[in-house]
Amino acid sequence: MADRNPALRPSRALFDVTSVRTKAVESALERVPLERIELAPNARREIDPEGIDRLAEMLCRTGQLIPLIGHRPSVDGPVVVYAGQRRYLAARRSHELVGSKGFEGLRPVRSLIVLLLDHEPTPEEVRKIQAQEHAREELSVTDQQQQFADCWQARAGLDDDERIAAVCADLGYGAKKAWNLRRQLTLPEQIRTRVAERPPTGKSR
Repeated sequence: MADRNPALRPSRALFDVTSVRTKAVESALERVPLERIELAPNARREIDPEGIDRLAEMLCRTGQLIPLIGHRPSVDGPVVVYAGQRRYLAARRSHELVGSKGFEGLRPVRSLIVLLLDHEPTPEEVRKIQAQEHAREELSVTDQQQQFADCWQARAGLDDDERIAAVCADLGYGAKKAWNLRRQLTLPEQIRTRVAERPPTGKSR
């Protein structure tokens, strides 16, 4: 199927980790003040406030271990961040928490390290960047439904089997989970909302 479906053919990786060559990676890491960062639209819309507080404490105590991924559209403009939404929100939140219980003696996060892309990523590249980011902490079912719907629409023109395969490649989903989300999107909105609110019974990634 991959041979027939152009959407599944390998494309140039944003960051190639498969090469065994020892040549240094060309990249631009930059420390960017929080006020110079803007968040790109993100599939994750439901964010656990307690998780943000925990992450804020980790940033204050241990520093930033993983860079954000972004792009600066203009030389003097802000950096648009595609991966690192929760770290950015936690850094902002640290300014409110410092001095409170558990945050005594800590200093707020004033800047974050961003790995700058040398081009503005395409919508397909953004989906893949954010899918890998979300794999570390799964989206809520509601956000998964919307993320799937956006990607499904972007792959219009393929037959259903190839379309599912392309969505799985973009979002890192297993076929079972993708078909399940596809079925959920055919339900009336009220029923789909109840499905999203059900406690998880297992993973089908």
